[in-house]
Amino acid sequence: MKSVFITALITGTAIVIAKLFSILFVYHFFSFDSYVAGVAVAFLLAGAFLFRRFPKINPVSRLSNRELSIFELLGQGMTNKEIAETLFIEVSTVKSHINTLYAKIGCKNRVEAREKWKNA
Repeated sequence: MKSVFITALITGTAIVIAKLFSILFVYHFFSFDSYVAGVAVAFLLAGAFLFRRFPKINPVSRLSNRELSIFELLGQGMTNKEIAETLFIEVSTVKSHINTLYAKIGCKNRVEAREKWKNA
């Protein structure tokens, strides 16, 4: 939380300084197109810096409770029918959850999903 606050404070300060700089200096010496291009490059560099600074989000953390339950049972090697019986839902519902699950965790089949479960 502290690092997010510090990053927000630095970003806000940078924006205020850029705005003051543009008012006092930039408009007098550069064309509007050059100014916009410079601002775009500055924000691109800031985004690249912030992207490296924050940890990557674990795809498993984006799963709903039901998807997480199905992911766990899938990781144990259960079939769709066994998962449906365990969770008291229809097989078609299990299939829907599994397809959404695959998209969220970035895999294409059960084997990849089991590997991700073992690594998670």
